[in-house]
Formats: sequence, C-alpha cells, structure tokens
Amino acid sequence: MRKLFLILLFILSFQLVKSETPITSQLTIKGRVVDKKTGDPLVGVVITDDKSAKTYTDLNGNFEIIIKNDNHIVVSYISYNSSLIEISNDVDLNIELLEK
Repeated sequence: MRKLFLILLFILSFQLVKSETPITSQLTIKGRVVDKKTGDPLVGVVITDDKSAKTYTDLNGNFEIIIKNDNHIVVSYISYNSSLIEISNDVDLNIELLEK
C-alpha cells in the first residue's frame, strides 16, 4: 500500500511541475522584402529576432522564420536602412526597405 501511495505521489508531483512550466509560444512569420523605390525583390536580406532565429530571403524576396516570445524582427541588408518590424497578429508581411 505504501509503495502504491509513493508511486501516485510521484506521478502527481510530476504533473504539478509539468503544468507550472512556462509554455514557449512560437510564431511562424512569412513575408516578402522589396526595394521601396523599384518594388524589386531583395535577395539575401537577413531577418533575425533578438534570440537565435535567423533566415534570409530567397530569389523572390520571400522568407519564413519561426520566432519565440518576441514581438518584433529586424530586417537588414547591405546599403539599405535596417528596419525593426513589430509583430502583432499579422504573420504575412510585405516589407519595403529604403536604400541609404
């Protein structure tokens, strides 16, 4: 009986610890980056969050990045002004960068 009680206690304590562990929210952001003046897609633009997520745009200027617990991304490209993009509910972005 004591053994059964200890097993049940262990299972319940594990469930309690598991339920108090913070849930990490992830958000998949997709978008396209273009030159503001010409509308041409920009290839190789760097998109990052504040942590470790990082990706680049493809030949059509498209990108996809998964971010955790962030409300913004940073978009940067050589000879263009970097842009800090606030993320709300919109996960499909059209970003225009202006040349320096």
